[in-house]
Amino acid sequence: MRPLTFVAVGLVLIAIDVRTEHLDVLPDALGWGLVACGAWRLSLTVPALAAAATALLTLPEVSLPHRFVMLDPETGERITPRPGVDLAYPEQLVFDDLTGWRLAATAAAVVAGGLTMWLLLGALATRSAAWARGGTARQLRWLRWLALGVWTAPLLVVLAVSAASEDGSFDPVWNGSIELLALAGVVVIGAVAAVLLRETNRAWAVPRWSAERPPQLGPLPPQGDGRRPA
Repeated sequence: MRPLTFVAVGLVLIAIDVRTEHLDVLPDALGWGLVACGAWRLSLTVPALAAAATALLTLPEVSLPHRFVMLDPETGERITPRPGVDLAYPEQLVFDDLTGWRLAATAAAVVAGGLTMWLLLGALATRSAAWARGGTARQLRWLRWLALGVWTAPLLVVLAVSAASEDGSFDPVWNGSIELLALAGVVVIGAVAAVLLRETNRAWAVPRWSAERPPQLGPLPPQGDGRRPA
């Protein structure tokens, strides 16, 4: 796969949560690993290292402590089991309170993810502009700000509100109405992935050509559509 394809697929994996009872089937660590791989192949060392660090910080989210609670089917309230009494109420999976080192690691992962996106999209915008892809560069710069303000910031709000709530539980998939804040960020990540997939075969996004003509040192980029020759 092309480097930008690695990055785009990685971002999609990060945006999607598919969890079983015990594990995240599509862990964010895998997604950030693909982002790091794509950035590294484009010689974007700092964004690649930032993505690798983010991948490590997301490892505690792969498996979160949880329990099953009984709910009243009419009121939705939790039912406390009583010794010797068999209550045939439906059970629901609830994640335990997110506190201590796990809370700190999750918050650090969100911040690190935002920083990685800022560094990566900034570097890609500079590279594409150097190869006369001004429209792409503008889109990446806009998405850089949107990733910070519409994806990273709402995730921090969701995390803070969940941790400060009465039960203190944080659901990695859905946190009620406050999760709507984070859904806008998924749209932004989708837009970033779409732009990267559109540009994946352009000359500026191909490692060999990019290395031959680095933006800060190379001559003026070639004219035309910027695709590799067949």
